[in-house]
Amino acid sequence: IGNHRDITFDAAMLEEYLFQNHYNTTKIAIGDNLVSSRLLAEVGMLNKMFIVKRSVSMREKITNYQHLAAYIHHVLFDEHESVWIAQRDGRTKDGLDVTKQGLVKMLAMNDELQPMDMLKKINLTPLTISYEYEPCDKLKARELALSEAGPYHKKQGEDFDSIIQGIISFKGRAQLTIGKPIIEEIDTISDELNQNDKIYEVCKMVDQQIYQNYKLFPNNFIAFDLIDHNNTFADRYTKEEKEEFMAYLDKQAVTEDVPKEKMMYYLLHIYANPVTTSLNIKYNEQ
Repeated sequence: IGNHRDITFDAAMLEEYLFQNHYNTTKIAIGDNLVSSRLLAEVGMLNKMFIVKRSVSMREKITNYQHLAAYIHHVLFDEHESVWIAQRDGRTKDGLDVTKQGLVKMLAMNDELQPMDMLKKINLTPLTISYEYEPCDKLKARELALSEAGPYHKKQGEDFDSIIQGIISFKGRAQLTIGKPIIEEIDTISDELNQNDKIYEVCKMVDQQIYQNYKLFPNNFIAFDLIDHNNTFADRYTKEEKEEFMAYLDKQAVTEDVPKEKMMYYLLHIYANPVTTSLNIKYNEQ
């Protein structure tokens, strides 16, 4: 289970690492909103992808979750292959990686084992992807800004355009970190908690490991200092790196339907939020 910055490269980096090190590649969960034609669906399935249906009613979602859980368990226990699945629906837009409880509930579905036992059996392992330059940061900032006036409704084909942009956009350095299975951590969860609270604790364990393994680049520290109007992390970047990043943001902040100041606000928070979360985790561990 991994944080989700860009579906095209998040999973691709994992598969490339596994292939180059002579491991079996994984099967990959992809939302139906990213598959705009039958041809794309068939190409995806040839590359070990399977489709997660999102554009359905609440009643259909429950049935789909049951089918999805059964399929993932079949892949793990019968086909003896691994599965990559994002920690939430849709890519992370604000730089805050948070695991969706509904996803963990789905993975725990089983008629024979208790939810916590099933989560241990599937060997739930957090995976962290970090990019120096966030894929589609401009598109993410624009969507966040437009969402202030109400729910953002995507145009037809917008998700596919985002995939293309994610492929061709500059990302700078990137780091992939495969974490440790959280089997032992799950055993520490109190039996006195109800199932929802237990699932919440599992989500926190996944999130904590993702952020502990998150690679913070100079851009992240620069954005944090710019928002905070101080030089707290000035030792983490050079004057040249700051000037280069500010010039990059100045270019990314230009779009037709959102004021530049608003775009800059969201762009800065996209890059600064991983630092904020990292600081909060360290504080809570003390």
